[in-house]
Amino acid sequence: EWTQGGISQMESQGIDVLHFPMELLVDSFRVENIDFWFDEKTSADHMAAQVKRWASIGEAGQQNVILSLRENAENQFSNFAGRLREHLSRKIDSIFILPLYGVNYVAQNLDEALGFLARMKNSKGMPDDLKFTRVEIQIRYSNSTDINASFNSYMEAIAWLRQNYM
Repeated sequence: EWTQGGISQMESQGIDVLHFPMELLVDSFRVENIDFWFDEKTSADHMAAQVKRWASIGEAGQQNVILSLRENAENQFSNFAGRLREHLSRKIDSIFILPLYGVNYVAQNLDEALGFLARMKNSKGMPDDLKFTRVEIQIRYSNSTDINASFNSYMEAIAWLRQNYM
């Protein structure tokens, strides 16, 4: 069963979800006398009878259920369509690319971390032996959505941008 927590997790990953509460589905199927309510205690025979009932109402009855669902879930459909339109109409405002070079430093405590940062702040120039570590990319859209990505090579970054934005 989908929970609100599961939906929120999907939405936080940028996936739009159209969620119908179980009661709304039950009410929508009830227009054709189909008992859509089920849980782990529902018998297989009862479920099979409801599936058989669904098949027996034909296309006209199934359309009645669909129309009922659309009416019962008008707000959910409207909100989802709005989010979908917003997503499809967004445009890239900027692509921020941050190549990172250096050596990793892991401090054992706060004093070590502060000392390392102070030495970096006061250093003049950069050593020639710094090696590439990764490239960070942030894509900012017109609807204020940001996509952040991190790659271990420039080729991975190029492939990702081509695959997703060309």
